[in-house]
Amino acid sequence: MGRSDDIAATEAARSVSPRRRAMSPGSRLLIFTAAALGAFLIVALIAYQAMWAYVISGAEADIQDMLLQHKGLHEYFQHNARPAFKKLRDEGRVEADVFSPELLSSSYIMRKVHRYYNDARKKAGKKALYYKMAALNPRNPVNLADERERELIRRFNDDRSLKSHRDIVEIDGRRYLQYALPFLGTDEACLQCHGKREDAPKDLQVRYPGPGGFGDEVGNIRAIESIRAPLMEEHPAVIAIAIAAGIVGFGVISLVGLNWRLRTSVQARTSELHTRSAKLHESQERYRTLVDSLPQRVFLKDLNSVFVSCNDKFAADMSISPKDVIGKTDYDFYPKEFADKYIADDRQIMESGRTAEFEEQHVTDGHEHAVQVVKNPVSDENGKIVGILGIFWDITDRKRAEEERRALESQIQHAQKLESLGVLAGGIAHDFNNLLLAILGNADLALMDMAPEAPARENVDEIRKASQRAAELARQMLAYSGKGRFIVEKLDLSKVVEEMAHMLEVSVSKKAILKYNFGDNLPAIEADATQIRQVIMNLITNASEAIGDRSGVISISTGALEADRNYLRETYFDENLPEGLYVTL
Repeated sequence: MGRSDDIAATEAARSVSPRRRAMSPGSRLLIFTAAALGAFLIVALIAYQAMWAYVISGAEADIQDMLLQHKGLHEYFQHNARPAFKKLRDEGRVEADVFSPELLSSSYIMRKVHRYYNDARKKAGKKALYYKMAALNPRNPVNLADERERELIRRFNDDRSLKSHRDIVEIDGRRYLQYALPFLGTDEACLQCHGKREDAPKDLQVRYPGPGGFGDEVGNIRAIESIRAPLMEEHPAVIAIAIAAGIVGFGVISLVGLNWRLRTSVQARTSELHTRSAKLHESQERYRTLVDSLPQRVFLKDLNSVFVSCNDKFAADMSISPKDVIGKTDYDFYPKEFADKYIADDRQIMESGRTAEFEEQHVTDGHEHAVQVVKNPVSDENGKIVGILGIFWDITDRKRAEEERRALESQIQHAQKLESLGVLAGGIAHDFNNLLLAILGNADLALMDMAPEAPARENVDEIRKASQRAAELARQMLAYSGKGRFIVEKLDLSKVVEEMAHMLEVSVSKKAILKYNFGDNLPAIEADATQIRQVIMNLITNASEAIGDRSGVISISTGALEADRNYLRETYFDENLPEGLYVTL
């Protein structure tokens, strides 16, 4: 159409050139209008093509950006995650038949990552991208290739020189940029999970009882990365319509332009007012779009703390529309104690005339959240304060993360203290153990030289026994410091206490009486006997010291207790103890 108009304009120009001076102003206006119309049509076509190329370029940039991210993740999976898991399996720390798609399935991981990627795009106001690890025989039905994707897989298998595919497709009336890459070529390592079903890990066979994902052969391309980016056709269409409307309007004005001189002043003024109105409306819409796009809650109040305006996020917290907020106060939405606090803050800020930022509690859906609030007084053109502008956002997750970080730092400091104590205890225990060896050796030599009826023999024997107990204590200190080792074995707790009865009786006050109450058929515990004896001795010694010079009874009982999560949560031993049967002392 543009070419025919150019020809027509040229022929018209040639035919009227000799008689240009004889033409009336109206004829010249018509010729000018026709020429301008042709020029505008050409410009409209060029603009449409340029905008369409821009849209395709933007979609392809989005696809390439996503593929680069996926490639980085796949490289990490191949060169870091999978070798690390194989090493654990080779070392026997993971069973050979174990299979977890969260750790070992690249298609599962890519699908999950892409879902989070699309969520992030939507939050950023961008269109979601279609992505599928399309396969002819997938384990998960969501990866089953559609008709287009099956054809592409066959094409990639037939022509191995083909590295990618790109075209524009129409689906349900929408046009998309279709992009495909061969992703998974089967090699010998792949056959462990994708070859014969009976050769695959047992966990994999149990998890996927069907034929999907099995029976593959070396060399086959069993999957492709299929991506579709929506092409936003409305933008070039709007531009084309706007240009066409301008052309039509220009033509109409040209056709009725015989009396344009009489209407110039009115039209100019009308155009000026229309432009101002359009710009004002555009500015208002831009402001509304900007405010509604913010993740924060935004509101505007007058001098009496009555809501004048708010964004969509603020109104959504009350499950109403922004227009339903106008004219209401905080008392219409929040408990009285909260509303009192909010309005008092408003008055203080408007009286001071200064911006304030602070943390406070906010109620949403009946639940309290920690929020960060910024309030700023609003002034008119004369500088008089006429209201207050507020913005706030939820910081509950951030505060929870800070608390978790502080708890982790506390644990690290505690571990460092324990490590320091371990080093100190190890050094002392090593030197103390050397001294004990000399004492034990000399005590044994003295006993060998003494007659059985010697008066001092019993005292020397007590020295030897005490030295042996001290040696046991030194071994515990060495084990605690990492320089020794614990001997963990199955023990009958009641029997351990019973064997220590004589030692316990001589360790308590003369006025204290020991009573024993042993549970029946207690399950065995796994522990170091020396440590258990030391714990028992410490408990009895503390009880004896608590009695002091008075008479009293020290009761030692053993038993079993079925501990649930609520009971374990109240203990001070370990916050991660499992539920179950525990032996008690």
